[in-house]
Amino acid sequence: MRMKARHFFNLCHYLLGKPGFTLLEVMIAVALIAIGFVTLLGSQSKSLARVTESKFNNIAPILASTKIAEVESGILPMADNTGGFGVDFPDYTWHLDVEDVNVANRQIPAGISAKLQRVSLMISWGETKFQYTLTSYVPRKE
Repeated sequence: MRMKARHFFNLCHYLLGKPGFTLLEVMIAVALIAIGFVTLLGSQSKSLARVTESKFNNIAPILASTKIAEVESGILPMADNTGGFGVDFPDYTWHLDVEDVNVANRQIPAGISAKLQRVSLMISWGETKFQYTLTSYVPRKE
């Protein structure tokens, strides 16, 4: 029994005899915390960039399909044109490019018109690098 009490006393003396941390231990701890913090901030930044890109990739195809449907139904003239999406999507703009396609030298299946137009619609989001292009081929109206 006496031996156990002596070991406990020696341990307490050792711990209480050297209170605090050395400067080196503190510097290593601060460096490890800083590395972890920088990694966490980098991860958060990449996450926000991915969310922004995902938002564009979800909205742009819907806007493009809607605008192409307006062109194909005749609501918008089938000609080069540019515009915006109004108050619902104020930062989004569209650019329509209509071009005749020459398919005279190709074999065309029966029932398909040889007179086509390529309708390319580009959706842009403000001053960002994000752009989405939808291309459709429609029969040329005479």
